[in-house]
Amino acid sequence: MWMALLLGMGWLSIPALPGSDVVDPVGGERARGVLTFRVESSDGNTVPARLTFREPDGSTPSLFMNRAANPSDLAIRADVICTLSGAGSITVPTGTWKVYASRGPEWSIDQQTITIETDQTLEITLSLEHQVDTRGWAAADYHLHTLTHSGHGDSNMPERIISIASEALEVGVATDHNVHTDYSDIISELGAGDEFQGIVGNEISVPLGHFNAFPLEPWANVIDRNSADGPALFRAIRAAGDASGNIPVVQVNHPRWDGIDYFRVAGLDPITGGSVARNWSVDFDSVEIFNENAGWGYRDADNTEHMVGSSRHWVLQDWHNLLNHGARVTGVGNSDSHTVSSNLAGWPRNYFPSSSDLPAEISVKEVCDTVKAGQIVTTFGPFVTFSVNDASMGEIVTARKAAVRLKTKVQAADWIDVDRVLVIVDGDIVETIPVPDTRDIVRLLDERMIPVRTDGWISLRVEGDDSLDPIVPGSKRPVLPIAITNPVYVDADGDGKYTPPVEVARLWIEQHGDNESMLYAEWQARQPNQRASMLHACNVDSASTRTLARWGITDPSRLVRLCACRLIERIGCGDDPALKQPIIELATAEGSDPWLRVVALRALAADVAGDILTTLLRKSGKQSFSPHASEITHLLPGQWVMKWRATDPLPFSGEAGLRKVLAMPGSERPFRRGVLAAESGIVDLKKYGAAHGRSEKCTVVLDCVLYSPDDRMVTIAAGSDDGCILMVGNQLLIEDFAQQGVDPMRHLVQASLQRGSNSLVMLIENGGGGYGAAVRILDDEVRIAQAGASQSRRSTGDPLQRITSDMAGIEAAAQLFFLDEGRWPKNLDELTEDKGLVLPVVDPWGNHYRLHSSTTRFTVLCLGADGSEGGDGINADIISEK
Repeated sequence: MWMALLLGMGWLSIPALPGSDVVDPVGGERARGVLTFRVESSDGNTVPARLTFREPDGSTPSLFMNRAANPSDLAIRADVICTLSGAGSITVPTGTWKVYASRGPEWSIDQQTITIETDQTLEITLSLEHQVDTRGWAAADYHLHTLTHSGHGDSNMPERIISIASEALEVGVATDHNVHTDYSDIISELGAGDEFQGIVGNEISVPLGHFNAFPLEPWANVIDRNSADGPALFRAIRAAGDASGNIPVVQVNHPRWDGIDYFRVAGLDPITGGSVARNWSVDFDSVEIFNENAGWGYRDADNTEHMVGSSRHWVLQDWHNLLNHGARVTGVGNSDSHTVSSNLAGWPRNYFPSSSDLPAEISVKEVCDTVKAGQIVTTFGPFVTFSVNDASMGEIVTARKAAVRLKTKVQAADWIDVDRVLVIVDGDIVETIPVPDTRDIVRLLDERMIPVRTDGWISLRVEGDDSLDPIVPGSKRPVLPIAITNPVYVDADGDGKYTPPVEVARLWIEQHGDNESMLYAEWQARQPNQRASMLHACNVDSASTRTLARWGITDPSRLVRLCACRLIERIGCGDDPALKQPIIELATAEGSDPWLRVVALRALAADVAGDILTTLLRKSGKQSFSPHASEITHLLPGQWVMKWRATDPLPFSGEAGLRKVLAMPGSERPFRRGVLAAESGIVDLKKYGAAHGRSEKCTVVLDCVLYSPDDRMVTIAAGSDDGCILMVGNQLLIEDFAQQGVDPMRHLVQASLQRGSNSLVMLIENGGGGYGAAVRILDDEVRIAQAGASQSRRSTGDPLQRITSDMAGIEAAAQLFFLDEGRWPKNLDELTEDKGLVLPVVDPWGNHYRLHSSTTRFTVLCLGADGSEGGDGINADIISEK
């Protein structure tokens, strides 16, 4: 009686004891009941589906902790259960919950509110209808992972198969990192062969970036994971293939995802769409313009209020640039799912023409060929088909009377919003077609003429404004219904071939560029991306080039202004009076975004840009340029610290580790050797640590000497990966304990320097991953030297006495070198870097000592106070010979 009373009052609960046919995903001691569910299609048969649970107010609950319950049918997470069979009995915590059943974007959804009582069983049926007619098309996700083989995420192999089936994908490409994963055995064991077809692939994850390759043989050798050469990597992928002779698709993944971004690593200019880097190649088939449920890449990372992840630039514009240059690169969208629910498989997905609607009968060759032919629609829900003069995606059509006929059909399940169709010509939105406010499955049937002046390409973008939540929750931002088609190519001039927009512009300028009135008329007739193509087509400094640059710098379109700035930088005419002032106005305008400001500064002469940059930094700090400050560090006054002394990596990390090392006496962390920074100013401590004992969970101490001509305040720019402490003399300037990459302008601090030498000490810790630091002294009159025995204290006394002592030390070291190597050293680096000797490298005035050697003679040269050869008095050269 007392137990019943306590139960009724909610003070005591007894976990349900499931029967043999009840699966217990709840786990633990939580009070529960049983839910018997059935997810049916219109014919009354059960179908694989995803059940999503929500609180009555729509918030996300944490209900299911026992992921291992019934792994042959269920993939279980806290608020989601994916079911392969579409039916079963499961435990559910007591309470009232909303339950949604879904099966990808082609199907309707169903929702019921349930109340679960302790030890009670509730039965429900959820009905789904296949609403969108996709006959002749199949849905694929070309980028899927497992924890089993990628080593991160949370989806094991059976869970991945179940989650793919629950989203009604017909094709799933296995792309674990540097592994050839084969789903076939698990598909067979689970009996999922009728639901979808798996293809063996690999996300080749190398320093150059991340690239998917498929199809591959599971037993084949994995591509070199250290590759940093694009052309060689793509050749190696295409040479792999499968037993049927299929040449693999090469897909560039998340090309602007900071740290694993091929476009940045290989130097692809986000403005021009070109690269001169040796490791760049456009010999790939496809690029992700959507990545993950968040759709990274779709938004302009430099000009949007939306979250853009770690992207620095706009992948959609990158794709448009490549198309405008003539690259036949297919735009795709993939989930990149490593998990069951936090990043769902199949959102986004790709539709391709298929000769069979049965997954098991879909040809792998057809999967690959449709990607290579550009016959893909990538989508977060809407299904769009279109033709241009009855031609499909990837084909070339001939315009008639400067126009083409566009036919469009848009379908969407009744729970998915569609508001507009954007007609894209050469990257520009030329028409917006409103979609009727209805939830009919066929949302739009439209036919219209689209004017075309020149050869170019046409694609469609479909957008809806209502989020897909809770079916596709937006943990980082709302997931919106969007679809993008690949283009149809238009031969507008009737010459029987397609000429890409940049080449069209180049030929036009070549023929008519000397006629300014014709040039202006052509400029006015063009849309922004087409004007950008005119600017990209200018490769020489000419009157027409400067005219176009002048028009571009004041164009209403931000895109055109960016392109004009880049053109001016490329041809080096930023000091032209007709261009200089408009560029300065762009760089300093309150309304300019950081990227536009950075690009404008780069277009100016270095001295002008440096002055403006210094002023802006003092006024508002690096926020004026973030996150692109590294693009303009070369314009800053002063110089990078290029030569450091370094300790061995010490086994301490994090804030506690940094403070422990800082408190150590010098004898416990002696400086052992020199280390050089790269041209960018960043010293690679990952490489240094690997060569000297450890590169993770450690701290390295660096130091150098700053020589100041007088007592003064200087600005120091610094950044680190990960945390750091920076001191100048006794001044503690930076304490930063964040886990982060190196941003050379993360910190801008003021330091007080005394006349003569001043020590700079930096402690950098690494918890894991990348490891490095950069420091720049923003003062042209302060000299920097690697610290040494005679440089670690303030310079005092007679300079000649100091020089004589320095030279004696260098000569002694040179003699030891001669005994070891049988020759004199060529420079001081051979003594300090190669031999690890601590030597003075600069004279009392901060100028570097110079070495000259032959087979018989060794000379140390001091250039005197003026740092130049010759001179009298304190400017006279001092020479010591051996």
